Amino acid sequence: MTRSDRRPDFWLYDKAMPFWIATARDSRHGGFFDRLSATGEPYEDDPKTTLVQARMLFTCAHARLNGGGEDCVAGAETALAFLTDHLRDPSDGGFYRAVGRDGDPAAPGANRVKDAYDHSFVLLGLAALLRLGPSETARTLLDETFDWFHGTLFDPSTGGYHEDDRATQPGEPYPLPRRQNPHMHLFEALLALHEATGEARWLQHARRIAEIFAAHFYDADTGSLREFLDRDLGEAPPPAGRIREPGHQFEWVWLLHRYATLSGDRRFDGHAAALYRFGWNNGTHRGGRLGGGVYDEIDPSGAPISTSMLLWPQTEGIKAHLARAESAGDAEGVARARQLTKLMFKQHIAADRPIWRNQIDPDGKTLQADAPTRLLYHVAMAIVEGQRLGAWEAQ
Repeated sequence: MTRSDRRPDFWLYDKAMPFWIATARDSRHGGFFDRLSATGEPYEDDPKTTLVQARMLFTCAHARLNGGGEDCVAGAETALAFLTDHLRDPSDGGFYRAVGRDGDPAAPGANRVKDAYDHSFVLLGLAALLRLGPSETARTLLDETFDWFHGTLFDPSTGGYHEDDRATQPGEPYPLPRRQNPHMHLFEALLALHEATGEARWLQHARRIAEIFAAHFYDADTGSLREFLDRDLGEAPPPAGRIREPGHQFEWVWLLHRYATLSGDRRFDGHAAALYRFGWNNGTHRGGRLGGGVYDEIDPSGAPISTSMLLWPQTEGIKAHLARAESAGDAEGVARARQLTKLMFKQHIAADRPIWRNQIDPDGKTLQADAPTRLLYHVAMAIVEGQRLGAWEAQ
């Protein structure tokens, strides 16, 4: 048995990071491919997206900071170069959603929309890069990116952010529904920027997002998280407005714990506890070999909408269990995190190589066999959190 067979963190640094940096990297045109097949071959004709490059920038830098090898530095540099050379619009500093494989913004499948969700990950990636070491280039890019993001997408009527830049372009339909998701990842990026720089401004912006969460995204009647919203950040009409995603419930649990730790602001501890209860009681599979697995969608009553299981909600469940163990002294938290991690490795991740099935049904049958590159971010985050808390030491 090798060390990578014994512990998830060893697997991440010894197997997963080297594999993805080598296999998903485009040696011809730079950047990273968006996905691999079930047997590990890249889909070379797919467009390249800001989301994948930004997530790989973050993941490679974050892994290097926590035990990954020098190849992680090279991976971060690869992602950053493609972002700045091809996905960034030099006319205003925003980032296109997608370009062709070679960086052509007019290629088939390219998309010049500038999306709030994508920009949140650019900011997150730059935060991790700054933690690797001082960089005037990264600092300048950070300031320019946030200036574009806040200057273009901020919605003064709600205090939130528009979905994308079409919201401010004359003649374009307003993009609806609005989502909590871009705000959630902006919240994550702002906390990471505060950690990386020590600057109070990032924590002040994060406090504003936490307050928007409590006022608009949080459903106090059920202790659940609204996913889809109308123009004024009220709940969107059904059916979209009734969707609750347990994975995002759990992600907010972890983020609110981080926010409280960094800020000392405990106003949202009750919200986090309620989100965790709702997600655990209603959004996880009970019994059988997939017991503890996290469903894709439920409704506000807790009834299932979709009992399929994407990979990413499993990783957010792991993080939430760990957060409850750390913040609330939940004695079962670490045990639940370990159980769900074992389930993830057994059901989603291949035994012979570090790739994954994106989605399975409650019987463990494959629904989506391709391995999206963007999911390395989720997997790495969950494993590093367990490493930080010593959850894998007794594995």
